[in-house]
Amino acid sequence: MLLRAEVTFADGFSDTVCMRLVFKGCSKASAGTPCKNCHNPELWSFEEDGDRAERLKNFEAQVRDWAETGVQFDAVTVIGGEPLDQDETECLSLILFIREHYPDIPFFVYTGMDEEKFFRDPKYRDHILAKTARYMKFGPYIEEMKTPENFTGRPFLGSLNQNIYRIDREGDEETYVRIPIE
Repeated sequence: MLLRAEVTFADGFSDTVCMRLVFKGCSKASAGTPCKNCHNPELWSFEEDGDRAERLKNFEAQVRDWAETGVQFDAVTVIGGEPLDQDETECLSLILFIREHYPDIPFFVYTGMDEEKFFRDPKYRDHILAKTARYMKFGPYIEEMKTPENFTGRPFLGSLNQNIYRIDREGDEETYVRIPIE
């Protein structure tokens, strides 16, 4: 479930402003196997926080206000919990609303899922957020592989096992291109 939307500078990129969608709910954590030292434990639960209709109404007002006042975004980043565990109907309505105001904005989805599981399971591969994403970050945070402080080659990845893919689409064809990180 969408918890909030906020304005943020994109992780590791200078002069990049993003609309960040923060989702609550992670099936891995709910099953008792969260990523060790996850930095978002408050986003594990799928329990409702307040009134969903009110939260979505506030989201729409916020996006409308940003658009009407000329706020320009370079991308939408989607984080959580686990974005690919979210209700697709809600996600689709959010995407469509954002596209009304920012038609060409790319989506960057941060998933804690590893690439193998994602590519093997159509439930995740066909999720509306995955189908909308221009970029995806894959991989759970692994404490023992934490990206070292001041390591400039991977400033926007929490641990060295994580990878970013660009998704190229032409018609029904999708090509996932791993972006090399120095």
